[in-house]
Amino acid sequence: MFNKVNKTYRYFLTQRPFTVGSVPNMDRIVNSKEFMNKSFIPTIGQEAWGYIEYKESLDKDVCKQYELKESYDFSSFLNPKASSIRKVSPFFLEEDENEWVDENRTIIESLSNALRSNFVLVKKEVERVGKIVSEYFVINQSLINIDEFVEELTGKAGIDFGQYNEMYYINLYNDSFTNKIDGEDFSGYDMEKYKFKNIDIANLPSNVSKYILKQIKKDMPIIPLPEIMYEKLI
Repeated sequence: MFNKVNKTYRYFLTQRPFTVGSVPNMDRIVNSKEFMNKSFIPTIGQEAWGYIEYKESLDKDVCKQYELKESYDFSSFLNPKASSIRKVSPFFLEEDENEWVDENRTIIESLSNALRSNFVLVKKEVERVGKIVSEYFVINQSLINIDEFVEELTGKAGIDFGQYNEMYYINLYNDSFTNKIDGEDFSGYDMEKYKFKNIDIANLPSNVSKYILKQIKKDMPIIPLPEIMYEKLI
């Protein structure tokens, strides 16, 4: 049912041009580009001298040492070990639209079948030009079904769906932005990521269950959740 997510890892040189000693593991680089001038890159939200690509990700400490910034890779919003149901790119061409819409329906059905508990835990991450803002909430399925919730979201643009262990992922690709550098377009999408998980309110920590029950009495279909409570449920 699911296909493995394959990708390369792109890192931008934020402080110095590409030279020997300015980047790690030169023998592992599968692609690179040096710009004529230091230029603004939409997918990292800052200027860079160029980029290098690897088949495997670099350690965060290595990136810090060499002052590299990883490109915002849309597929990375799935857990690296997750698998995705989508076959047609979320950046679909017009001729792909019918197939893309069919896959969208399949994605929504799959998520709806997987998330059948009365309450669904959700983490929302909004990515805009390298900055991430997180929100946490619980969906009360007695008032709004998960498929209704997702169908409202998918009116925006592209969607990916993946699964890893007990967590389900949806990626939404929204407004596009592009910067042309040395004849090459560097495009990105503002993006939202949603993580979903079934929860049983009877098995939650008492302070969390009391909080949710209090909000249920207000007939709230979407119950905001403090981050500290969310972390207790993961």
